[in-house]
Amino acid sequence: MPLVQSSVLHGAGAIAELNARVMKLGKELTELSTAQVAPDYSGPVLFLGQAAPQLLYDLAANALSGTPSEQDGAFARKLGKRVLPESFGLVDDPSRTTFEGQWLAGSYLMDDEGVPSQKVDLVEKGRLRALLMARAPSAELPNTNGHGRSGLGGWARGAIGNLFVTTPSKASDRELEARLLRAVRAEGGTFGIVIERLESRAFASQGVAPPQPERVFMLFPNGRRVLVRGGELREMNVRDLRDIIGAGGHSSVYNVMVATAGYPIPSSVVAPGMLFEQVELTKPKRSLALPKPISRPKLD
Repeated sequence: MPLVQSSVLHGAGAIAELNARVMKLGKELTELSTAQVAPDYSGPVLFLGQAAPQLLYDLAANALSGTPSEQDGAFARKLGKRVLPESFGLVDDPSRTTFEGQWLAGSYLMDDEGVPSQKVDLVEKGRLRALLMARAPSAELPNTNGHGRSGLGGWARGAIGNLFVTTPSKASDRELEARLLRAVRAEGGTFGIVIERLESRAFASQGVAPPQPERVFMLFPNGRRVLVRGGELREMNVRDLRDIIGAGGHSSVYNVMVATAGYPIPSSVVAPGMLFEQVELTKPKRSLALPKPISRPKLD
């Protein structure tokens, strides 16, 4: 089975930090090589650490664009409607340069159309209030809000800069895990799934092809964690964001270089741990058996 563990660092890092990352990856890859194969699973899944902003980026980054050519996006006709739990908000603020000491790649003073960046309250109390706009108007949103981004090639479109999830929750990771187990018991399950990291990639699929997990655990009622390998997330949907049943009190940063026809667009997503009510994880479908050796034929 191919095994993948990755660590992405934007900007220059100290040699000591780079060495620590390499050693951590080596340790995790060694652990993964002896982990059991992931089971088929359907039920509550907890996304912790980097996995939370990675998943939010894949589900919502493109859906939040209000550029007319993107009107068939998932949020295009959702203005005023609930798209997240009522306690959640979404804010995009390119003026922020750091979050809790971590650099935010999506910071900029002006967008690629020369418009000063603006803080935009996208979702308030779970309801979609705005979309990210370039100069090209739409029927509902006639003005730019400083989010026209093109990567210096092609037409600018509304795109995220620094996207933040806001929630009043102060729950710790352990409290989220306890809530996961309660949700599992309510469904009659014997274990839950915790995902701590997904693969890093330069595009978002709105859930059609979610990034694949790199760090996954089975969590049992006694608190035991079992590392598994090879699991794949099935298709998700932005509507799944409405059914988040828990959020943490600590947020993680995900910096990503979004691929475009021009230069990549640096963006950031900041999100707390999120507990989803129903997610499907599947075990590998291809055979894991090694090919049989063929004996050397005898020659006369």
